[in-house]
Order: sequence, then C-alpha cells, then structure tokens
Amino acid sequence: MIDILWQIKKHQAALGKYPLELNSVEQIQYIRDLTLATHVELTEFLQELPWKPWKPRKPITDQIFRYDRAKDELVDVFIFVLNLWTALRADDCLSEAILSKIDKNMARLQTGTHKQHNDKEEL
Repeated sequence: MIDILWQIKKHQAALGKYPLELNSVEQIQYIRDLTLATHVELTEFLQELPWKPWKPRKPITDQIFRYDRAKDELVDVFIFVLNLWTALRADDCLSEAILSKIDKNMARLQTGTHKQHNDKEEL
C-alpha cells in the first residue's frame, strides 16, 4: 500500500496538485473536487450493473455483467479515494487505519452496538 500511496503523491506533484503545498482554501476545493470525482466514478461503476428496478429484468443467467468495465471503474474510485487520503495529510498509515476500522466494526457487530447506534439515528 505504501508504494501505491507514493505513486499517488508522485502523480499529484507532477500535476501540480500536491495537497501539502496548497493553501487551506485551495486544499478545501481540491478535496471537494476529489469527492465529487469519486462520486462520479461510483456512479459510472453502478452503470455497469443491471440495477434499475423500473426496467424489466432478464433472468440473472441472461444478464450481461461486464466485470472488466466494472473493475476499471472501481479502480478509478480507489485512485480518487487514495488521492483524498493523501489530501487529508494522512501519512502511509492507511493499512493500519483500515484494519483498525474493520476491528471496530466487527466488535460493534458482535456486541450488537451497531443496532443501538442505528436506532438513535432514526429518532
């Protein structure tokens, strides 16, 4: 993961968009642009799936799912997310952050605290 983040930072610098060199206003705009780009890429990923409930659906065995195109869109999502990670001035601790979050989520699921949290949000 460190190598990928290094490549992302190298690419950002080559484009003149290295977030650590932006002032706070530019950085906020940069993060906003990356967030919108991530949203667009997620939408493009969704377009590769037969998801529209208002359209008549073929049986699953007859549906065409273009894995390569979907994977390509998902890679774009990951790239923008990694750009966001570096824009938030997070160092190369992404793996640890992901593993920690997975552990927290699993603990909440095992103890049932995720249900309590969701109930509070609905109020």
